[in-house]
Amino acid sequence: DVEICATTVYSLDGETPTIGTGFWTSPTGATVSNPELHDTEVIDLDQGDNMFIWTLSNGACENYDADTVIVTVTLIPTDIAYAGADFSICGDSGSSLNANVPTSATGLWTQSPVQASLGVVIVDPTSPTSDVEGMVEGNNYMFTWSLSQGVCEEFANDEVIVSIFEAPTVSAFIAEENM
Repeated sequence: DVEICATTVYSLDGETPTIGTGFWTSPTGATVSNPELHDTEVIDLDQGDNMFIWTLSNGACENYDADTVIVTVTLIPTDIAYAGADFSICGDSGSSLNANVPTSATGLWTQSPVQASLGVVIVDPTSPTSDVEGMVEGNNYMFTWSLSQGVCEEFANDEVIVSIFEAPTVSAFIAEENM
């Protein structure tokens, strides 16, 4: 038996019989993608207990043995992680991230350790609209917005890329003509 979190899909893996065949069934209503395969995906899992039975047959010896596995889904979240569209800014070392606000989960902004070691700081990592400081012109930065709820840690995430373009230093100029 297994407990999973925040998904309606799981992969079953029954023992392949040395002779005969096996067949998966689900009396609790989930869909078995390929019931005749020992390793198959199941979809449409419900929150709570989902039962699967691996039944063995060999010709006239139908259903001679079976085993049951319970897949317990602890939470099916409604929130979807969205970090916002990739964006560019011109010549500014600071900017704000803008993720969708989750309705029941909590969110967390993260970045790679290498990026953080370069002095890039997510000011408020738990805010969907956190400011970011320390970005340098001419670089691209990637930030990840991850959602967690209860025991379901980081059940969804999305990335956003921020491109910082160098601000031009050339000024517009119109030469005066002599009359």
